[in-house]
Amino acid sequence: AAGFPGVILVYTPDRDPYRFSAVAARGSRGFIQRIVPAETCMKPRGAEEALKAVEEAFSKALKLSGSQGVRLVASMRGRVKKMLDASDIASVAARAGIRLNRRGRVIVAVEGVDDLLVVSTGITYSCGPSCLLVYLRR
Repeated sequence: AAGFPGVILVYTPDRDPYRFSAVAARGSRGFIQRIVPAETCMKPRGAEEALKAVEEAFSKALKLSGSQGVRLVASMRGRVKKMLDASDIASVAARAGIRLNRRGRVIVAVEGVDDLLVVSTGITYSCGPSCLLVYLRR
């Protein structure tokens, strides 16, 4: 448990997030809202470092999406919330020339959990009735 209601961090011995996203896609998770394998997991020292990780994610998303638009999921909790919020992340997308689209197939997920920042870029994949998986693409 991460200390925030409904948030669970799962540390796996196999540190390959691409493999984890493929394994997670194999089954249905009816009680889970979102699975975000950590493509980037860091303890940012400041807002600039956090924003740089987000910029890299949007750069990758632009290559995956073309002009289709990108879905953004951003949830900040704890200490990270003080240095980065959803409007900062949306501004990074705008500067990168990305059109945000709530129904976009390509997704950038930015999760802040206390002092950890998890950033992932991938394809949206349904993993249950109300479950969304960020399926990572190399």
